Amino acid sequence: MDYRLADLLDVSSLNRMLDSFSEIFGMAIVVVDAEGIPLFKSSQHKVCLNYHRAFPISLERCRQNEETVNGLLRKGSLASSRCLNGMMDYAMPIVIEGERLGALIVGQFFNEEPDESFFLRQAGECGFDEAAYLEAVRRVPVIPAERVGHIVEFLNQFVHTLTMMGLERLRKVRVEAAEAEQERLEAKAAMSRAERLVSIGTLAAAVSHEISQPLNYIKLTASSILYWHQRRKQMELDQVMDMIQEISNEVDRIEKTITHLKTLVRKPETELELCDLNAAVGRALELVGKQMEAHRVGLTLELEDKGMNVWATMTGLEEITINLLVNAVQALDTVEGPGKEIRVRTRVERKSVVLEVADNGPGVSEEMKQKIFEPFFTTKPAGENTGLGLAIVYTLAANYQGRLEVENTEPRGATFRMVLPLADG
Repeated sequence: MDYRLADLLDVSSLNRMLDSFSEIFGMAIVVVDAEGIPLFKSSQHKVCLNYHRAFPISLERCRQNEETVNGLLRKGSLASSRCLNGMMDYAMPIVIEGERLGALIVGQFFNEEPDESFFLRQAGECGFDEAAYLEAVRRVPVIPAERVGHIVEFLNQFVHTLTMMGLERLRKVRVEAAEAEQERLEAKAAMSRAERLVSIGTLAAAVSHEISQPLNYIKLTASSILYWHQRRKQMELDQVMDMIQEISNEVDRIEKTITHLKTLVRKPETELELCDLNAAVGRALELVGKQMEAHRVGLTLELEDKGMNVWATMTGLEEITINLLVNAVQALDTVEGPGKEIRVRTRVERKSVVLEVADNGPGVSEEMKQKIFEPFFTTKPAGENTGLGLAIVYTLAANYQGRLEVENTEPRGATFRMVLPLADG
């Protein structure tokens, strides 16, 4: 079973009820789990507390009796034993769905009037004060064996009923927990799909700049050839072949971009691999470089030339870099005038690899810093941005055992910094 007795019982309620029962019948009552750990333990009689369990000889006799009772319990039925100190103990296993989860033990009473001569001898053997010890013995209740059997059966049924109620409650809680976990997984999958769609949208914006230029060149070249043909003017064959070669080159450029895009938007890898962060930065710039040019944003690259390996996925690192670059471009779009600049820097710092994307835009307010990596947080008007780009970066960095930070740059602008563990070797 994947649960314990303590998981099924309201222990505090059980304690109150069994305490009252112990007071009524004068029995000491103990409920233990399968490992022998007490879940409930009533007060003990003075004869056991101050004598039998307080002196070495009698304490050893108590321990021997506990071993005897445990041996009987393993047989799975009601066990009774007269301990070597002269007291009675009854124990019954608590069995749920065929498995013993614990035991109910009652003791510290007599089945018949005690033989005081036995206890006088024991007082001498153990070094007890005879008069005080006999007075404690006389306070122990006498409960006939037949009545004890009924009491133990009732208590066992009582605990069993409480346990079954607890089992039903536990099953209900686990069903609810499983349903909640399923809902969480479905929500996570939906978020993952949304994140992928946002990433694809970001890439599509970058790719449109990368493809539009060669398409325009192809159209212009083809139009030139058609222009001369329609006017029935002759062109040199070598000139025509050069133009066709240029068209072919531009098609190759488009094909390379589309292949790169297909790599990024395919099903994400789940297995981490050794990746060169600089290579990921280079591939990301291939896609967003033209977009930066179109927005009149300059680029400064400071890439450390070796030792930039991390455990990640190449597509994930590219997504991180693309989103950080696009975020910087969007920040610079709010700034008027020339001189817009993005600086991309990689370096090794102690046992970490660092990627920094800095811009000279408006910077990030303290209030924004508290929310900027939260999903759906955006400062742009509704419909212009989903607010998932930086959340994706934050999640991916965490998946690679890294972290994402943001700080303002003097005299103006913001720096987004990703720190990942340096891969050994």
